[in-house]
Amino acid sequence: MSKSKTITIVASAIIISALVFTGCQNRRHAGVHHDAVMHITKTLELNVNQQSKLQAVKQQIQDRGRKHCTSKGVIEDAIKKQVQSDSFDADILNKLIGKEFDRVESTVSSILAEVADFHSTLDSEQKEKLRELIR
Repeated sequence: MSKSKTITIVASAIIISALVFTGCQNRRHAGVHHDAVMHITKTLELNVNQQSKLQAVKQQIQDRGRKHCTSKGVIEDAIKKQVQSDSFDADILNKLIGKEFDRVESTVSSILAEVADFHSTLDSEQKEKLRELIR
């Protein structure tokens, strides 16, 4: 395997790991999640049912993020092992990262289902306020 291909694979794995495991910082970002939920609740004037749906979205994001953290060390160790070895086996990392992508895809699908459930509870005025928030 060429040196440039090895560097590309390692760099890609590191970037993917960083993106996948941003949920590992949940303790630091828990306040941000709480503030965002409070801001949305206040701005959209959510009722109790809508608030519980939004809380479910927040909880799903935090819970799934924590689960992905457990894989972080495994992937980092595998990357270090391959870089330090005499022969770099990209297939090992491809399989490991492929499994992680499958977990991420499942997570995103689950979170999007929660978001869709929350969105379906909004009335037209709330949806317009939401559009304004996004702009």
